[in-house]
Amino acid sequence: IAEAKALAKFNESSGVVNVFDCIEANGTAYIIMEYIRGKSLEDLLKTGRTFSLEEILKITDTVLKILDYLHSRKPAVFYGDLKPDNLMMTSAGTLYLVDFGSATFENQQRSHKLECKGTRGFAAPEQYHGVIDQASDFYCLGKTLERLCGRGKWRYILRCPYFGKFIFKCCRPEAGKRWKNAAEASEFLNN
Repeated sequence: IAEAKALAKFNESSGVVNVFDCIEANGTAYIIMEYIRGKSLEDLLKTGRTFSLEEILKITDTVLKILDYLHSRKPAVFYGDLKPDNLMMTSAGTLYLVDFGSATFENQQRSHKLECKGTRGFAAPEQYHGVIDQASDFYCLGKTLERLCGRGKWRYILRCPYFGKFIFKCCRPEAGKRWKNAAEASEFLNN
């Protein structure tokens, strides 16, 4: 409940879905969130929608701003489950990050259980050892971008080699070799 109340303090313009309230009943916590009228990026992909390189770069820029916002909170919030299913796009093209079930605060104790908070195929290697930090979020971002590129990945990379380098650095198995922060990643991408 304390975590959900902390999420409720997010800035409305941050790109993070608004949390209005949280209720605990019979040992279960319920989070009351803003309803986003739109579809997840995964739902759009499943309907056959493809994204141009320009659209993917715009999505990447938005996600980096969201991650910068989350990572700069006191304490920092590490999302841990970035994937196309958790990115909602409105009909106007506004992107929102939803579902904070795997989010972890920087000051939380490391789990002694070997449980993965995240989704197989998107979760960073360290998440399988109970560790989530900002490097984990960049790994998830890289895997999300690969999914958005689909079969066009190499065509996009040939067209924009820096985009390929960006994804490669996001997806490094070693956390210390990924982006240090969203500002560093954004600067590289914008160049």
